Formats: sequence, structure tokens, C-alpha cells
Amino acid sequence: MLIISVQGRSHKYLLHEIPTALAVELAERWLDKGDKHTPVVIGAFLLADPKGDDQEARRLFEQAADKGADVAPFLKELEDRAR
Repeated sequence: MLIISVQGRSHKYLLHEIPTALAVELAERWLDKGDKHTPVVIGAFLLADPKGDDQEARRLFEQAADKGADVAPFLKELEDRAR
């Protein structure tokens, strides 16, 4: 369970109930922004999450590729989904 406090109010989430945007925000705060794999991790989460955003995942994969990360399998998955 994740408990966060926002403006003095506590919000409780079971792990499978954490909103996608909150999970991404936590990952962005926790992971090393300079690491070429950080956008891959977040993009993979968006790809796997039923409420994830494929366009944002693609943007993150392209960003990671520009930094030298191998994202070919993830881009292939996005292409396969589009068919």
C-alpha cells in the first residue's frame, strides 16, 4: 500500500490501484534523470499499463534511443499494437 499526503489529506492506494500519472511522477523523481535507461523504464511501464499512453511511451523510447539505449524491441511492440 502507498500512502501519500497532499495538502494535508492522506491518500491510500493499493499497488494495483496507483494512478498511472502518479506512478510515472514517482518514477521520474526516484530514477536518475541522466541515465539513458530511465526513459526506457518509464516507457515500458506505460506500454504495460492498461491505462498507459502509447504515444508518450514512444516519445520516451525515442528520447532513450537518442541517448544510445537499445529500444528496438519496445518500438516493435508499439508497431505490432498499431496493426
